[in-house]
Amino acid sequence: MYAREEQRLERELIAARINKADTSYKLEEINYMKKELDSIGNLIVHADTKKKYGVLSICTYTISNNGKSKSGRVYYFISNEGNILNTDMIADSLKVAIMGLGE
Repeated sequence: MYAREEQRLERELIAARINKADTSYKLEEINYMKKELDSIGNLIVHADTKKKYGVLSICTYTISNNGKSKSGRVYYFISNEGNILNTDMIADSLKVAIMGLGE
């Protein structure tokens, strides 16, 4: 899931460079995702693969402002207790979409 998000950000960075748009925010997001992927990779090595952790869900969104709109989707986990586990990723994805409206 994080790898897909990082790949999407890489594609957006390439498009921003082609369009000569500001790439600083996208680079910051990519660097954040790379750190998260490293952390997840380390956790997987020690993970308990027999215990069900929860449910993977997808949220599709469209944000509109001043006649512009941006659509996307974000993956998130719901624990067995019903709690959303990666709310930061949801917020970060929406921030990226909102920033994209200003470009």
